[in-house]
Amino acid sequence: MTKIKILLLIFILSFLFASSLKSAVWEPVPYNFNYQAHTILFDMAVLDSNNAYAALLVQGNPIITSVRHSIDGGETWSEIYVKETYVVTTDDLKYWIPEKLQVPAPNHIFLQTKRSIIYNTLSNARIRHSRDNGLTWDSLLIINEYISNGDIDGLVMYDTLVGAVTNLFDATNDMPEHYPILPIVTEDGWQTAKILRPDLFFNEYIGAYHIHFFSPRHFGFLSAGTGFDMPHLLPPPTSTYYYWTEDGGETWERSNAFYSIEGFLSATNRIPFFHSSYFVNDTLGWLVGARSMQDGDAGTDVIMKTTDGGRTWKLNYLQANSPMMGLNDISCKDEMNCVAVGNWGKVLRTTDGGETWVQEYSENAKFKNRLRMRVAHIGSKAIIGSSPSDPMFWREKTTSILEPLLTSSALQVFPNPTDAHTTVALDLETAGNLTVTLNNMLGQELLEIHNGFADVGEFSRTFSLKKLPIGVYYLKIVHNGNVKVEKVIRN
Repeated sequence: MTKIKILLLIFILSFLFASSLKSAVWEPVPYNFNYQAHTILFDMAVLDSNNAYAALLVQGNPIITSVRHSIDGGETWSEIYVKETYVVTTDDLKYWIPEKLQVPAPNHIFLQTKRSIIYNTLSNARIRHSRDNGLTWDSLLIINEYISNGDIDGLVMYDTLVGAVTNLFDATNDMPEHYPILPIVTEDGWQTAKILRPDLFFNEYIGAYHIHFFSPRHFGFLSAGTGFDMPHLLPPPTSTYYYWTEDGGETWERSNAFYSIEGFLSATNRIPFFHSSYFVNDTLGWLVGARSMQDGDAGTDVIMKTTDGGRTWKLNYLQANSPMMGLNDISCKDEMNCVAVGNWGKVLRTTDGGETWVQEYSENAKFKNRLRMRVAHIGSKAIIGSSPSDPMFWREKTTSILEPLLTSSALQVFPNPTDAHTTVALDLETAGNLTVTLNNMLGQELLEIHNGFADVGEFSRTFSLKKLPIGVYYLKIVHNGNVKVEKVIRN
């Protein structure tokens, strides 16, 4: 009878562990948000491993602009700024439609805002700056010869002084002939600004977007050329380059043309357009977007990768995944681990630096209805923000993928972290069957370290992680039905 009970216990434990491996990777964050109208997430910004911010708009009357702050890595969110405006005319909106959010230092929040997207009047954009974590705001308006009505886009801040935007044409009118879309930079927190025109621009029809700073003087951006080409309009660009400067814009260099990259063009010679860029460091960067939605090509997912700071790019991923419409955003924890998101719950993950991408899901039915999805890493965990609300934020269930079901004997893993070999040591109080395996974050077994009988006393095995990518792994130890899991970090 005792033997039957033990076998039954082992079966139950195995079933529970297998079930834990099948759990949803993404789960909703409990979110106290009382607004009943449709809520749009415009942007998220991460300051450090604890502090994250989100810019939201609640449609209806009144129009509600909200800035939310999390101090616990995205687990809870509080409202630090809210503005309610009852709308009779477009002027009532007071230029407070949030577009881009940047938090380059504690308490410093930068918001790029427009007057209205609801009434199709995109004029007179502002940059708002708060120095007291959202309590009060300064309003800064940029106008010069290239900004006929003050429209700007793509705010990015390197610190509280250095930043950039691009100018925009009036979306309610046709684009003027020879109207370039150029980067505008500041070195004094938007008290003054200057527009830059790289001498390598090959024609007058240039769309500059996705600006990224490596340092105050070293920055770059993606460009789309020819005619009316802009990243958010059709037709998509017919020639795309990455421009960069290392001297603040005095001189410029340009990457390889994207149309020359093998596998980049579609069968109809349509070049993809890109919704987001992300640089892990000075050399490794990513672009995500979609291929043209023409000729039956309904928004193929596209991921590009550079390993030399944007000088050359390679096609990393090209796949027609359901749901369509391509990818919206990407964020990386380190060089090997990245998450890309699209619409309607589309999430792709790589744990090997882009060698493979795996599509992930959530068991929550509402996840499949997510639009305008954004992703950011807060410390080691990724969080997804989305529209509509209810819920708005989703977190990784990394801690629940491999949880210990029962405590086991004394366990040591050393060295940990490691870049080569490590040793697992156990102090076994009883003899019996012992299985030791190394698993990834999804619970998939990568290495069987031991499987067999183990005697009472000390047990140790040394194994190698040299062939594995940098990242987090888990040792699963099963001894006489007892399960123990220990994290192992490969650096």
